[in-house]
Amino acid sequence: MPIRRAKSLGMTLRSAVAAALAAAALHLGLVAGSGPARADTFGIRKFSIPSTSMAPTLLINEYIVAVDRPRVARGDLAVHRLPKDNSTVDIKRVIGMPGDRVQIFEGRLHINGGRTEREALADFELRDAYDRPQPVRQYRETLPGGRSHRILEMSDNGFLDNAQEYVVPAGHYFMTGDNRDNSSDSRSLAQHGYVPVANIVGRPELVYFSLAEGESAWQFWRWPWSMEPHVCAGRVGRQWPANGRQGNAKARG
Repeated sequence: MPIRRAKSLGMTLRSAVAAALAAAALHLGLVAGSGPARADTFGIRKFSIPSTSMAPTLLINEYIVAVDRPRVARGDLAVHRLPKDNSTVDIKRVIGMPGDRVQIFEGRLHINGGRTEREALADFELRDAYDRPQPVRQYRETLPGGRSHRILEMSDNGFLDNAQEYVVPAGHYFMTGDNRDNSSDSRSLAQHGYVPVANIVGRPELVYFSLAEGESAWQFWRWPWSMEPHVCAGRVGRQWPANGRQGNAKARG
């Protein structure tokens, strides 16, 4: 088995600085040309992630670009305006299509009477309010049609783990966060509810920047240290097949 040679401190610093400069150019360019409320000439918007509601897919302090694409499919990530507050932009995953019957019972997602497949994975490590590592159960969930994604579950008996059956109205979608026990989404009809097709803004396409939680994107002199190598190497530049993440005014988590 080949042995990987450890990188020198100089190589690590050079890589970090190069990554920071490239991210800075892209970040400043996107700031000048786009934002949550408006797209640039190519229909691109920029968003930042302020919460863990979409973990493990999207993490706090990740910056993403989304392309204006109003049509979405089951399993897509979707940027949308909240039905109860059109001035607030949210990012969630499309779980239910118009006419679907959706229910979560004992923590398991059911669509049109069938329970979705769920495969246990290694625990995912989130950070609590004191920056302490907190292992959370992680699963791979497969939706009707075969598309799969990772979800987090603190338990299968949380507040929204046993809910009513929802019937998605015509012209609407049912959205959930991937961090199922820490997400305000379509399961809360009073706060979020079903998302009208007209409220879809676009689909996240690319993570272009990622900082350690608690760091500021404008403190560029700290980037070589706050751009965690294990985060950036695995997530910056990541794309989603057939779909696609907004900044300055943060997207709601």
